Amino acid sequence: MKEKCKADNCNKERYGLKEYCRKHYLQIKNHGRLTPELEVNPIIKDSRCSIDGCDKNVYSKTLCKYHYNKQRFKNLELKNELGNDNISICKVEGCNDIILAKEYCIRHYHQYLNHGKITLIERRIKYPTICKVSSCNEKSYGNGYCRSHYNKWYNHGDTLYSNDVKIKHCNINECDRKYYAKGYCRKHYLEFIMKPKEIKLKEN
Repeated sequence: MKEKCKADNCNKERYGLKEYCRKHYLQIKNHGRLTPELEVNPIIKDSRCSIDGCDKNVYSKTLCKYHYNKQRFKNLELKNELGNDNISICKVEGCNDIILAKEYCIRHYHQYLNHGKITLIERRIKYPTICKVSSCNEKSYGNGYCRSHYNKWYNHGDTLYSNDVKIKHCNINECDRKYYAKGYCRKHYLEFIMKPKEIKLKEN
């Protein structure tokens, strides 16, 4: 069995061949000494969340983990639950979420980090459920168009685009197969490679 950590009031096993557990070993490595003042105080079993009606253990700032996350990240009217008027609200007009950093809530703070400014995104336009092309009754797929008209609009810029290119067929008489190469379908092209003279006779 491994020996216990040398630090006071620590019952963890030693880290490798060191005299301390991993946590205290890293404290000495990073700071040159043990730093008990930087350690988080352990949760006291008898301490309960300060929210009325909540019996969970304290996680941070006299709150359980659930109410602590509500206070930090979300606007769930925690002011009324805590009776605390010092909780600050995001400075963006119309936003009532609680501040995370830089006087912004978590959503607007990430906008600030990513774009350097607040990007007010407009609400999505509600398109009809049926294709908006007058002669089409298919179900809407994108931008108010059905899948067929949407693909035409997306690829060609026109929902009425039509491809009238004629499909080429094999040159051999009485063969309706699709053109492949050298004027022949795939089957007769292979025959042309192997027996070109016989294929020429079939064309006549």
